[in-house]
Amino acid sequence: MDNIIKKTTDINSGLNLEFVNSFDQLDKYADSWNLLALNAQRQHPVMSHAWITAYLKTMVKKNESWFCLFAFDNKELIGVFPLLYCEYSFLFNNYLILYTPDYPHTNWIDFLFNEKYGKRVMQLFAEYLNAIRPKVLRLKMSQIPYDSPAIEVLQRGIKGISFSCYQYQHVSIIPVNGSFIDYRRRLPKKMVSNLRRSENLLKKFGGYKVTIENGKDVMKNLESFATIEASGWKGHNQTSIKDKYWNFFSEFTINMSKKGWLKWYFLEVANKRIAAYMTIFFGRSAFILKTAYHEEYKSVSPGSVLTLKMIEHIFSSGNLDEINFFTDYDWLLRWNVERKPYYNLVISFNNPGSFFFTRLPIIVYSRSPFIRGLKSSIARLR
Repeated sequence: MDNIIKKTTDINSGLNLEFVNSFDQLDKYADSWNLLALNAQRQHPVMSHAWITAYLKTMVKKNESWFCLFAFDNKELIGVFPLLYCEYSFLFNNYLILYTPDYPHTNWIDFLFNEKYGKRVMQLFAEYLNAIRPKVLRLKMSQIPYDSPAIEVLQRGIKGISFSCYQYQHVSIIPVNGSFIDYRRRLPKKMVSNLRRSENLLKKFGGYKVTIENGKDVMKNLESFATIEASGWKGHNQTSIKDKYWNFFSEFTINMSKKGWLKWYFLEVANKRIAAYMTIFFGRSAFILKTAYHEEYKSVSPGSVLTLKMIEHIFSSGNLDEINFFTDYDWLLRWNVERKPYYNLVISFNNPGSFFFTRLPIIVYSRSPFIRGLKSSIARLR
């Protein structure tokens, strides 16, 4: 990128924007960035400095580069937008393709802003991205949260960009309201019976216990979790933490533990950990990032027993609104979850390449009955 403006001021709005592409610069804003994420309308840990830097340090591919845009009102940080990019050549012209991190364990990357400044911040980001060289062909944002305030801002219109929004999949959540006893009563009777059976089978191993670990012994707990996970199909397919994601999770768990956001749930029999959850407590939600159980004990369903105990603990905390499982696996349905949609966004910019390869398809699709119906659905969700 040969024409990046490192710092700019928007005279009309009075806001400042800074371009950052080094970890020293990112760390300079770590505290204010994390605070912005915690105070956002949609509190989501993936948008924190702690999470994004773990991804950028360990998961960026050789053909990719990254930068981050920071918006300020005087010295107050009011907006953050991390982006990856690669160059694309067509008819002797170079273009940039921008996208947000979209890889296992890091998605749901949205525009992060103080809602008081929402449209002004997004307008500033749009004007900046329209001005850089090479020109931007498109920006793709994958798996936007179901309650993203950015979608509402985009629907009101941002000058210089056009967008298409379509539903991708769902996320499973459990609202934390009422008591745990009420929640348990709503579970299917057959499932409750199976849970009792599993607990009785676990007692044959001398009983079981559930332990909850926080910021201490981070690497020991990560090693325990990774060992449990590698005992099953992920280990056989070489897609486990140990095989493929160790660098990311080493950085990630240290960052999350430092902020006090990470909790580990372990189920033990005979002093052996056989099931585990990696859970992020952020704002008023508990985010279930990963789960694992030891293949040797599959027949006694230790993961199910631990799930119930974890849900009970979260209900008893008294200060959370929801449990978010990040995904919509069918096995979650038996836990009486609610499914909420999330979306993909494709954004085009003011240049000929972006018009023909991104905006024109958006115009065509936006006029189809299916897309109009989807927009109505999104409007009803807001």
